[in-house]
Amino acid sequence: FQAEDGIRDFCLSRGLGDVYKRQKLYNSLVWKKQHCFAVRKENYMKIKSLFVGDTDNTFIQFFRYCFVGGFAFVVDFGVMTLLTEVFSVYPVVSSTVSFVAGLLVNYLLSTFWIFKNSKIKNRFAEFLAFALIGVIGLGINAAIIWLFQNPLATGLVFGGESAVVNGETKYFWLWGIQYYHIGKIVSTVVVFLWNFCGRKFILFDKSKK
Repeated sequence: FQAEDGIRDFCLSRGLGDVYKRQKLYNSLVWKKQHCFAVRKENYMKIKSLFVGDTDNTFIQFFRYCFVGGFAFVVDFGVMTLLTEVFSVYPVVSSTVSFVAGLLVNYLLSTFWIFKNSKIKNRFAEFLAFALIGVIGLGINAAIIWLFQNPLATGLVFGGESAVVNGETKYFWLWGIQYYHIGKIVSTVVVFLWNFCGRKFILFDKSKK
């Protein structure tokens, strides 16, 4: 006796049905392996698109802008601290120089990595428009800080208490956090969103030329 699986002995032979079962199991394992590979490749390409290549996707641009904005802040803060602490430059002057340095870094990284299609073809004019959006953001920051430090703080709108420290009245919210600290957190978020939206939707085109 010889069965379809090639085994002559009747007792050892498992028949054609068992061969089909093994073939089906093998095909299933191969398909799962190929499917897993395809899923991994797709996930890799998605992650890669967050960092590499040109894109008009708002989410990806916002994701990248978080890194650019963070790095520009480090440059801004670092230059200000260096000039003030090491070279004894007056803080107002050092913060102005550091703001320009951070703005320049933000512009270079943004135009190289995030925004490619400017509505303004002249590079210098483009930078001025880019800077103007940043200056408006700076004004928004100052306005929010003033709002929290003066009317909201003096009225203790969010609760807390006031105390005289070294002859100066300070307004505290909770856990020793002062009102202007809250204002700085709020202004950071608002200005970040303004800078991103202003540069994406006002200065740069969404569609490629």
